[in-house]
Amino acid sequence: MKRWVRVLLTVALAASMAVEALAAAQPHDHELTYVVAKDACIARQGNAEHYYCAACDKYFSDAEGTKELQKETVFFDLSCHASNDSDTGKGNDFSIETLIDLDGSMQGTAIYGEYLFVANNEAVLKVYDIPSGKLLDTYQLASDTPDLAKNDPHANHANQMMFGAEKWAESDPFPLLYISTGNTGDFYDDDGTYVAKCAVERIVVTENADGSVSFSNQLVQTIAYSDKDFVRIDKKKYNDSVETFTGMYRDGRFTYIGNGEWANTENYQKIGWGWPASFVDSDPTHKTAGKFYLHGARFRTTEKWEGLNREIYTGSDTGIQYKEFNYYDCNAYIITEFRMPALPASEAEFGKTVVLTPKDITDQFETEFDIYFTQGGTLYQGKIYYSFGNGGKYGSPTANGIRIFDIEQERIVARVDLSADRGGMGSKEPECCAIYEGKLCMSAASKTGTTTDAVHIFGYVALDDGKGGTVCSMCGERLSDATDAYPDPSQPSEPDKTKPQDEEQEEKFEPDPFCILMGTGVMVVVGTLLLAMKRKRTD
Repeated sequence: MKRWVRVLLTVALAASMAVEALAAAQPHDHELTYVVAKDACIARQGNAEHYYCAACDKYFSDAEGTKELQKETVFFDLSCHASNDSDTGKGNDFSIETLIDLDGSMQGTAIYGEYLFVANNEAVLKVYDIPSGKLLDTYQLASDTPDLAKNDPHANHANQMMFGAEKWAESDPFPLLYISTGNTGDFYDDDGTYVAKCAVERIVVTENADGSVSFSNQLVQTIAYSDKDFVRIDKKKYNDSVETFTGMYRDGRFTYIGNGEWANTENYQKIGWGWPASFVDSDPTHKTAGKFYLHGARFRTTEKWEGLNREIYTGSDTGIQYKEFNYYDCNAYIITEFRMPALPASEAEFGKTVVLTPKDITDQFETEFDIYFTQGGTLYQGKIYYSFGNGGKYGSPTANGIRIFDIEQERIVARVDLSADRGGMGSKEPECCAIYEGKLCMSAASKTGTTTDAVHIFGYVALDDGKGGTVCSMCGERLSDATDAYPDPSQPSEPDKTKPQDEEQEEKFEPDPFCILMGTGVMVVVGTLLLAMKRKRTD
């Protein structure tokens, strides 16, 4: 008798499971919400017009809920390889849109989550909510220099800024913000450090009684660089900031001179003319974690300095004749690595300056100089994204562009030509790069009345893979095997012929959970009955 009770309970359980599964599959009275169609763009997913039932998580094309749609047909992304412009090719393989229009001028630009921080050349910081485009607050950077004119060499020009990976306190809503301060001017500051410095600031958010929030900054520390004791200056032209060095020239570079405390065994070279930009990785790799970088150039990167820099590179010390000097070929971009300076032990020590010298260099490399007029950039996942130009025409010394420097590979892996008027970029001045949801952004100021100040977002940028081909910077898909030939983005990619056919079919197979449930229940019932019949015969 007990055996048959167990059999009946097992059958009842299997039947109950089957009934529940069938009930779940039965239609019900949908509570449908109408969703308007929305085009996909780089910053967000698009969708077709549809009706949605939250109770059963299903999509329909009609208001009665009788024509179901598959989710993958309702939502769609803008292909990162698609471009609205047919001008694809070397230096032009990218897609770009406007992320958010800005109210007023800008220099440094940084993004964290849905918050956009934009500073101007007087250290005024504005905070925007990206999805709504709403301006949330306006206030001064903690590193503001209110007693100085904005064109003073020591004034905080806020040329570029970016978030690091570290917060001062775990409860802070934002990581620390790194701002390259200073302005163009004399080579050295009064204390022997470069005019350009890096202000490290903590963002504090206060909730107001009316429900709004206010922002303010605290100056955590300042990072400065001084190499004055490691160079020999023969003469200096003030106003123009031209240095003539002696005893430093070696193989086309100016290498630091060691002293009793430090020998320049790695032949580290002078990193710039006095305005290197500071970089920290917001999403570091094994190489960039805990590191601080200065990006500079051997000579200043504006056209008017070509003649002035002949005085640096010619004469008896270098053996180069004045007429033989080629500014473009002799210049170079120089990226120098340091260990990240330690943060203060407490808030009571906020505001102090940490001075780095050539003795603190841990690595250095240079790349070719192929674009003028440095603007601002950011460092993300081991790559420096840097904007250049001042709205000049293609081929001119002020043509707009972006260079992407791979720190691990120690080379330029992408060159983006922004001189053509794609997305209105030809009539704008690039200002700074940032990252939003894993995509490259760049702020740009209008130079005419036909465009607006804005932050633009790139769907992708083609990266040089180092093997003569290019890959998509967003998904890593190969775009071409030749740097000057790109495939038609409208054509589907070729299937991977190296993959076995049965493997492809195996990957496509997706078992139906309901079928599995029903099959299991039937097997349990049949198996139980057969076992009961067998035991009965045995009895």
